[in-house]
Amino acid sequence: MRQILRLNKALKVIVMSGDLMILNVVFIMLYNVFREQFRGSTFIYHPLPLVLVLLNLCYLICNLQSGIILLERIVRIEQILWKVTHDTFIFATLSICVLAFYSFEHLSPHFFLLFYFSLTACLACYRLFVRSLVKQLREQGKRCVE
Repeated sequence: MRQILRLNKALKVIVMSGDLMILNVVFIMLYNVFREQFRGSTFIYHPLPLVLVLLNLCYLICNLQSGIILLERIVRIEQILWKVTHDTFIFATLSICVLAFYSFEHLSPHFFLLFYFSLTACLACYRLFVRSLVKQLREQGKRCVE
């Protein structure tokens, strides 16, 4: 039983770390694309690390509260996609409120709309990939979750 709990915790850490890496990579990639597109004017007037820290904190708050559906024994693809979409919507709402509260009023709405849609798609693919790995481990007899 302890081994299963340890593996569950490891899976949570892997999923959350991967989610944060995806969030940062998608944001930085889109930031660089938009920066090249708007050479004369800046679309984000604040330092990139500050925006990333706020986004990461908002994402952690949203996902630590809601948990990870991959730990359940039977999970359908629709459930994973719904969970990712729901969590990203809550994250988008919270991050927009936090960014607005801290006077980040010069943010491009087109940039963030594209960012949230891209993030949702990448997270859905990542979670489905992790789910397939968990299923393969179970089929091999290495039980990750009871």
